[in-house]
This record gives sequence, C-alpha cells and structure tokens, in this order.
Amino acid sequence: MANLLAVDDERAWLNLYVARLSEEGHAVRTCEDGVWALREIERNLPELLILDIRMWPTGHEVLGTIRKRWPDLPVVIYTAHPQYRDDLCLQSASAFIVKSTDLTELVYTVKKLLRSRESEV
Repeated sequence: MANLLAVDDERAWLNLYVARLSEEGHAVRTCEDGVWALREIERNLPELLILDIRMWPTGHEVLGTIRKRWPDLPVVIYTAHPQYRDDLCLQSASAFIVKSTDLTELVYTVKKLLRSRESEV
C-alpha cells in the first residue's frame, strides 16, 4: 500500500499507529520529534505524514517547514487537543483529527487522502 511516517513524542501512540496502519497494509515509519521527522522526510519522502502538535519542535513549526519544502505532502494533524482545530497556522494540513485509541477515523482519512493523491497522478 503506502509508505507513511508518524510523528509523536509518545511511544505508545506510535506503537498504536504502527499496529493499526500495518494491518491496512501500510509501511509505517515513526519519529519521536520534529527534527528527526524532517530528516526522515528528506531521506525517504513518505506518501503521507501523521503529525502530533504538542512535541518538540511543535507540530506548527514542523508543518510550516514541510509546506515550504514539500508542499504536496499530505499531512494529517492527529492531536488530543481539539482547541487547535481552528488554528490558522494549521490550515495547510490535509486533515485534522482529535486523537482516539479507536483509529477508525484516522484509517479512513488516510485511505481517502491516498486515493485523492492517486487520482491526481
């Protein structure tokens, strides 16, 4: 299926992403901070990125860098903080989802974004 990169400073969430998205056939790489994530993107551009907000550097900063360097990379903001939904700095994200241990919405959104990207090619 697809090459995904998940970025979160909490290992438990990263493990959950890997377990659930691998079941869907995706190859999932993980990073625990934004600096590491940017290096990983440079080294091997994923087809889609899942990004937490509250980490170092912040998801805001990481998304800003991504939009400058890889403007077409789909980015799903996946955060436990719904108050960021209307944050103007995050409007360039492809999707915004409030975290839940039930990853159904995330899985659906990943599928939808990947299909959309395929139809553009």
